[in-house]
Amino acid sequence: MGKDGGRLPFASAAGLVFVACLALAAAVSSGVLSSTFAFASFLLVGVVVSWWSPPATAAALGLLTIVFANGFAVNTGGTLTWHGESDVVRLICFLALSVTASILGHRDVDQTRPFRAAARRVEHG
Repeated sequence: MGKDGGRLPFASAAGLVFVACLALAAAVSSGVLSSTFAFASFLLVGVVVSWWSPPATAAALGLLTIVFANGFAVNTGGTLTWHGESDVVRLICFLALSVTASILGHRDVDQTRPFRAAARRVEHG
């Protein structure tokens, strides 16, 4: 894991999301997955990997997953087009969920450090 308290480095997190999204895109293109299930699957992949990633990486993962979801779940065959307001809503949802997952995934680790440091100062006093 990375230097950031057990979080995935950017390259590892992006690689995991990219490979998972490629597999989902292949499943959608071959007709194995419906577009609705695929859309939820792209979102789930981004959120799960974001849980172990720093917030900035999670935002990038949200962008990566929305590109795949737009190209394979909303459109067909990887065609990227802008649908106006509906794409803005999707983009905000993907980004918000990814960053929220990142923050919730490590909130307990980040909050205990000041207390442990204060306890050490009191002991050594």
